[in-house]
Amino acid sequence: MPHRPHSFGDPPRTVRQGLADVNGQSTAGSRLLPVEIGFLAHHGHSPEMLHEASMLASLTGVPVDQFLIKGGHIREAAFYRALATELLLPFTSMPRLAAGTRYPDSILAGIAPSAAPSGGLVIAPQGASLAWLLRRRHGPAGMLTVTTPSLLARAVFRHRRGQIAHRCANGLPDRAPHLSGRDGATTGQIAALSAAAALLSFGGHLAPEIALACLGAALSPLFLGMSVMRLAASILGAPVKPATEVPRADDRSLPVYTIIVALYREKRIASRLIEVLACLDYPAAKLDIKLVLEADDTETPTALASARLPAFVEVIVAPPGAFRGRSLARSTSPCRWLEAASQSSTMPRMCRTGISCALRWPPSAACPPMWLASRRD
Repeated sequence: MPHRPHSFGDPPRTVRQGLADVNGQSTAGSRLLPVEIGFLAHHGHSPEMLHEASMLASLTGVPVDQFLIKGGHIREAAFYRALATELLLPFTSMPRLAAGTRYPDSILAGIAPSAAPSGGLVIAPQGASLAWLLRRRHGPAGMLTVTTPSLLARAVFRHRRGQIAHRCANGLPDRAPHLSGRDGATTGQIAALSAAAALLSFGGHLAPEIALACLGAALSPLFLGMSVMRLAASILGAPVKPATEVPRADDRSLPVYTIIVALYREKRIASRLIEVLACLDYPAAKLDIKLVLEADDTETPTALASARLPAFVEVIVAPPGAFRGRSLARSTSPCRWLEAASQSSTMPRMCRTGISCALRWPPSAACPPMWLASRRD
């Protein structure tokens, strides 16, 4: 990425209808840049690079500030430190939040009350809110402190960990009880099972031969269906490449795609895993990859610390609890998944191909887990 030394003698920028004027720098630099990134031209970043990023972000359909950060063109901390300097506001890498912090509202809005003695707000603006703040240029003196969205999210997680844990455990059953088994069997299910048990008990005592024959006849379709499915799975071919070519969706129509990778003591494959994930054929600004580790796993974090993580990869350490991520990590077999992915020419296209198909599905459909598609060619 081209850089130029910072000069305190640069002329001030003017803002015109959401565009920052960077006159006097170069032919390309004299073009109007989006206000969200125009200030970077006076903080060591090439106007030519910023203009190109603006055009690519427009084609991808994402805010240009997120395009720069998630695409690895500028580090998140460097971006927000430059923003704080531009707005003459303090920057903090250790935000302390007050009791009024709300989850997930504070993360989504990029603003939370500060626990500093002077009070005020901690802000991490993105997209439209970033543009609004830069148009206004200055906030109330002593009231605003800038941080990064990642640091703000971690601070909110620490501050509201009990609420977040409750929401994770009870969000689905509270919103859609019919999709959750938290509350166990329903009254109707218990009544039906009790009636069936009573019927079988009386029938087995009064006429055991007839009861056994009826039970066998009732269960026969189930066993027949299982047998036919197993035979069909062993006989029918299941090629990785689709029989018909799936139309390639353009970047603008693709949604943000989250990939959750559960890892437990995977020191040996950590660096290679990052390489494979970085090669996925999907816009970097729309990728959201979570590496979920466990609190008692010290090997994997050490290996990841030495690897260069793309900006769209986030490491999350799950707190100790009843559900252990290691069972998921072992069942998905990261080693075997990685071996298949590294030797498959179709693996990098799995994300885009899957989402291109999913765009034609009904809203109630869910995307298949990644490991169902990670087969060898």
